[in-house]
Amino acid sequence: FDILKKNSSFTSISKLSLVFLAILVSIDSFITGIGLATNITNSLLVSFIFALVSGSFTFLGLNLGSFAQKDLGTKTNYLGLTLLFILSFVHLCK
Repeated sequence: FDILKKNSSFTSISKLSLVFLAILVSIDSFITGIGLATNITNSLLVSFIFALVSGSFTFLGLNLGSFAQKDLGTKTNYLGLTLLFILSFVHLCK
C-alpha cells in the first residue's frame, strides 16, 4: 500500500527474493552464533531454540500483519512508521 498515492495494489515477491531476504535476515543469527560459540557446549540445542523462536516470530508477524492490514487498512502503515520512529529514537538516545 502506498500511503501518498492511496494505491492499494500489492507487489508480488518471487520465491528467489524470499530466499535472499531470509539469508540476509539470518546474518544476525550467524553473528550471534559466532559470539556464543565460546560459551555454549551444546550447539544443536541452541540452534534448535534459535530456529524455533525466529520461525515463531516470523509466523506471528506475518499473521499479525495480515490481520492488521485487513482490519485497520491504511492505519497500519502509519502505526508501523510511528513505531519505527519511536524505537529508533529510543535506540539513539541510549
